[in-house]
Amino acid sequence: MTLIRPPSLSKLIEIYGSLRAAIQHLLESGYTPEDISWKMKIPYHLIRLYMYGSEPSGRVLFARAR
Repeated sequence: MTLIRPPSLSKLIEIYGSLRAAIQHLLESGYTPEDISWKMKIPYHLIRLYMYGSEPSGRVLFARAR
């Protein structure tokens, strides 16, 4: 039996032209945001933004504990 591996994130971006389009394709293919975040190592908040049609305005800065 042959095993077929799913394409990597870089290959999906190459095929669809952008990270947003690649994420939209994965969502339409039945992946949940949690699956995409876990398997493709994409921050969960970016997936949710792309789901609702928003673009991040820049880098997201997080507070650091000292």
